[in-house]
Amino acid sequence: MVSHHGLQFCLDHEQHRHAPLAESGLTHSSSGSRRSTYCFRHTYATFRLTEGVDVYFLAKQMGTSVKMIEDHYGHITPVKNADRILQGLPGWEPMAPPQPESR
Repeated sequence: MVSHHGLQFCLDHEQHRHAPLAESGLTHSSSGSRRSTYCFRHTYATFRLTEGVDVYFLAKQMGTSVKMIEDHYGHITPVKNADRILQGLPGWEPMAPPQPESR
């Protein structure tokens, strides 16, 4: 049973939680489905892994298992971002892209 004050808190929380979606025009998907803030969990995980965040850290932060992270996001590999991950380590210098031959 929820008291009047508890119910008001829930309503206020819901309004504030959805305000950023409404302000950015993201309350509905392109198919017309109503979005929730939970929809952005995948985006967050993808961005963090792309940045090279450790899967163990991310799993703990997101309250899930490493297996779930690996199963759903295994296609996002840190190898794609080796330059960013290794930047600043002694002896690491990124390879310069090949230059076109000048004639």
